[in-house]
Amino acid sequence: MKGAIFYENDKIYTTLASYLITEGYVIVVLKNKIEDLHLFSREEYEHLMDVVEVVRNSILRTLNIKKVYLIYMDEIKHVY
Repeated sequence: MKGAIFYENDKIYTTLASYLITEGYVIVVLKNKIEDLHLFSREEYEHLMDVVEVVRNSILRTLNIKKVYLIYMDEIKHVY
């Protein structure tokens, strides 16, 4: 999946999903394993949401879509 990364910093990377559920399906992945959102510090959570906002705005502009959904799934015990 390395080739599909389109944003990365020291804590997070974003990538196009391998299996698209819908157009523009993107995954925001934490580099450090944090098992649940409630385990984030305020700073970590705000950083994650800042990245989500940048990605959301990029998708809205690039794909000319009207809405972006944020989904949090907990099946693998790693926030992504």
